[in-house]
Amino acid sequence: MKIGSVIPLNTKKKMKKIALDAEAKKITRLIRRRRERHMKKIIAIYDNGGKTVDRYTVVLRTSQRFPHEYACLGLSDNPDSPQSFSQLVSCVPGGDHFGKKIRFEDLPVNVQKHVKKRLE
Repeated sequence: MKIGSVIPLNTKKKMKKIALDAEAKKITRLIRRRRERHMKKIIAIYDNGGKTVDRYTVVLRTSQRFPHEYACLGLSDNPDSPQSFSQLVSCVPGGDHFGKKIRFEDLPVNVQKHVKKRLE
């Protein structure tokens, strides 16, 4: 194309779409990196089936003061509510009271969002 020539409308639309696609890919990469960074902090997640207020326990990768002691995030079903539970504590994971081991995707969506927010 010559300098000063008129660009057809459909070409402008294509260029704009390419720019938007590139921006969307960039944002997707940033979100993926942030998610991966948070997931690297998590060692294990436990669910005791609601036997206690702190139903979910998220075991985090931290520097340990004592052998086998980790930072853990204890959470209830609705951790954002004022009447609920969301507390960072130290713990030694593996007892029966922790319940069964689950994946991050098995947590309710509201609990997943809360965990991500707490780990930022």
